[in-house]
Amino acid sequence: MKNLLCLDFDGVICNSIHECLLVTYNCYFKIIGDSNNQAEEIAGIPIEIRERFYNNRYLVRPAKDYWLLMKLVLEGNSLIEEEYFNNNLVGMDGYLDEFEKLFFDYRENMIKEKLHLWLSLNPIYNEFLDYYNKNNEREFYIVTNKNRVAVEVILENNKIKFNSENIFAKENFTTKESALKEIAKLNNLENDQIIFVDDSPATIKELTQQFPNSYLANWGYYKNNSELIKSINKFSELY
Repeated sequence: MKNLLCLDFDGVICNSIHECLLVTYNCYFKIIGDSNNQAEEIAGIPIEIRERFYNNRYLVRPAKDYWLLMKLVLEGNSLIEEEYFNNNLVGMDGYLDEFEKLFFDYRENMIKEKLHLWLSLNPIYNEFLDYYNKNNEREFYIVTNKNRVAVEVILENNKIKFNSENIFAKENFTTKESALKEIAKLNNLENDQIIFVDDSPATIKELTQQFPNSYLANWGYYKNNSELIKSINKFSELY
């Protein structure tokens, strides 16, 4: 039976946690009109803010969620419960939408003006490189809330061959479930022939009923898999 591998990008292929922190930090303070709190590099962000952000990064799904994460981090929250985070997203659409536009504009400017720095903040995980170097002829899809240009720039600069038609980025779908259904349809596959790897436990829990072969990447941002979500430590466990 043919199986098709589909991968999230951030937290599975690419470790963007430092870039997202830097962009989030600067955009958040720009929105609230505080020009004194701007950082050129990660080292310019207070270490306690960095640690809180890293510990809770797994809660973020679309980029707009970073606004709330930074708000809670700055309020001193060290460990944020998933339910509390999701409840606080309710009614925040105005702030979230404004932040999201600024977030992607800021990222675009970094790519244009500080490409070397930006790429250094988006390294490829060794777990993916090990798999790719042994299986670079095997077709795979990318399903990500990241914007397409950012994905393509990172892949190209890391000399990772890819079919641009196999990238389902934030511009191309409403939910990851809808994207995976479209991929299954395009390839004439049943849902259980799709193998999907993501860094978000919430996403895996949502997808499991429709896509039973969905797995959490243990090398990603979620470090406490106490809910016994199906997970992998390396891609070779899938085949």
